[in-house]
Amino acid sequence: MSDPSIVEPDKRLSCAKMALRCLWRWSGLESPITGITSQLRTFSLSAIAQTLSLDPVVRRRQMDKINERKRIKRRTDAEWAKRERPASRDRAAEWQAKNREQYLEYNRKLSVDRFAQDAAYRLRKRMHDMLSRHAWARYRLPWKSYVPVLYEKKVRRDCEGCLVSRHGGVKLWWESKDAKDQSDQKYLCHKCYFTGPEALPKGYEDVTTIAEVTVRRRELGH
Repeated sequence: MSDPSIVEPDKRLSCAKMALRCLWRWSGLESPITGITSQLRTFSLSAIAQTLSLDPVVRRRQMDKINERKRIKRRTDAEWAKRERPASRDRAAEWQAKNREQYLEYNRKLSVDRFAQDAAYRLRKRMHDMLSRHAWARYRLPWKSYVPVLYEKKVRRDCEGCLVSRHGGVKLWWESKDAKDQSDQKYLCHKCYFTGPEALPKGYEDVTTIAEVTVRRRELGH
């Protein structure tokens, strides 16, 4: 006959859990598991923020790596991408609405600092301005596999590069030249298309400034 004073290990563990649960409810304390989970989540987010460099060029490289991991995830996990896109867009819109001035000021400062230090970024920004202002830059220059298209109003497209639809849309998109019809059309945002000198028109790959683009255009008669 078994000794009634001896409790099996599983039963002892179950009794201990019940006792702890009653204690938490009685004391009004948060469950340790829930507390630890939320703390870890907060820690992980703050840790990521703290590891990002304050230098705009280095920070951009770090963010590019993070974004690249997300792009790979979107390409390989359709379910994750389906959940992530609207959720990410909603979070961004909500944060920007609540912190509009802070958001704009941060972006202005980041853009100014990076413009002064990053030659590739500077060329990309100036090319965007030139394409937005001058029709000859869009229609007469010998662009390669994609051509720039400027819309009167902001348009949402799914970018083939970053696989996201730019929040609120953009006016300047790059459209593939080899599309047979509209359903076969592919789009790239300016950031994904203009990754370096190789994105410049044929014969312009070695230019580094907009002034040089203008000079080369005259030389080639475009």
